[in-house]
Amino acid sequence: MSSRHVKKRKHDLDSDTSEKKASSSDRHHHRESKNADSMSIEETNKMRASLGLAPLEVDDGPKIRDSESGDPKEKIVTEDGMDFVHKPSENLAQKKKTEKIKEKLELQKQKRIVQSKLKSKGLADTSSDEEENAESWVEKQRRLAQEKAAQKARELEQMDEDAEQGP
Repeated sequence: MSSRHVKKRKHDLDSDTSEKKASSSDRHHHRESKNADSMSIEETNKMRASLGLAPLEVDDGPKIRDSESGDPKEKIVTEDGMDFVHKPSENLAQKKKTEKIKEKLELQKQKRIVQSKLKSKGLADTSSDEEENAESWVEKQRRLAQEKAAQKARELEQMDEDAEQGP
């Protein structure tokens, strides 16, 4: 290779690296221009305020509002012109704890019902309203037997009437 070609080649390599340096500075300048744009909006708002004009709106993020369904947990998020319904997930530990409490309450309710059915006046118990002695107890038993007999007689009469009218 001749020296002339070597010098030209070195010069070409140098120009290539200088282009790379320039492109990296362009990238750096491009990043700064983004910041300058956001600053220019703020500056524009200041200038508009000094002129008595309304400031430009800067959209910081999605807008959140309550759901129309009435559920206080559901929220509607508006982002990029789209509405999304956000419903938070249920706390499974809390749900399990609630179910256990409900089961215990139901069990206690059933126990109270059974106890109230079992709770009756024993033979040895006497009420304060009426003093029961042997004579009054016998009278009460006779009256109950008569009522049962009368009920049985009415049922038999009804069956006889049905049998006569049937066929």
